[in-house]
Amino acid sequence: MKPRAAQDWYEQGRAALELSWSADTHSDLQDDYRRALDCFEQCLALDPNHPAAQGDRAHVLAKLGRHDEAVDALVAAAHTGGATVERLVAAAASSLKLGQTGATVVLADQALARSPAHLEALVLRAEALSLAGRDAEAVTAWDRALSDAGLPARFPVSRCRCLRARSVERLGRADALATWVAFFVDEARTVQWPGCPAVVLETLEASALAREAFTRSLEQGAGGAELVWLRGANVWLRAHRPEEALAASERQLALTPRSFDAWVDKAEAHAAAGRLEEAVAAFERARALNPTHLGVPARLKVVRAQLAAR
Repeated sequence: MKPRAAQDWYEQGRAALELSWSADTHSDLQDDYRRALDCFEQCLALDPNHPAAQGDRAHVLAKLGRHDEAVDALVAAAHTGGATVERLVAAAASSLKLGQTGATVVLADQALARSPAHLEALVLRAEALSLAGRDAEAVTAWDRALSDAGLPARFPVSRCRCLRARSVERLGRADALATWVAFFVDEARTVQWPGCPAVVLETLEASALAREAFTRSLEQGAGGAELVWLRGANVWLRAHRPEEALAASERQLALTPRSFDAWVDKAEAHAAAGRLEEAVAAFERARALNPTHLGVPARLKVVRAQLAAR
């Protein structure tokens, strides 16, 4: 049998990579990536300067979560004339995953020098600047990225706006509170539901200014007034702010005294604050309102055991 040439290995790798686009399971996807990686490495063993194989190998390494190797591979591709805009952006994305914010900015800048409106490069650059605490530059970068009409279809707007608002706050700008209020009002339907980005919850846990703004947005009925305090209590609980969660659940119970969910939130807020007797009483009230619910008896058992262990 005739030995395979480098190009044969490359084409086999491309076939495996293209097969990954229609993988039915995560396991199948990972297998396709690993097969593609093996083929690209076989290609490069025969032709170390094969630019397409270098770039595709880097792409697959990133997909496999091997970001440090992906960055190294993309740098190697750049040295052989393979530093396309997309590969520079891929290298920036991997650098950001590794927490290398300075390298991310440099790579994004190189991509933007060739393609000034490249949206992913704009977002990566803005995020890296925010995470690096280069806040004045970050706000300017976010303003540019957020002005792109295509951003909502490709990136989580709530996360982008939250990072921008954090930079505005750290700069001590006079409009910091107003920026947060606008964020929590405009993004209420994301913030107040289970898909709330982790960065928002982390910010609420850490920032008094953001907490004040979120409370103001709830007062305004942002996201729909009927159950706004119930949704607010859920957010506060996920942000590890039990006192605010308790206050919100009390506001909801003042409006809907027989709300099972509000009683559960009140119980969870007491439990999170270490007030276990109050938590048991609130869970009992919730169980009386919905005797068939399976979760409340389970939580009651846990909280009673914690109380008995004191």
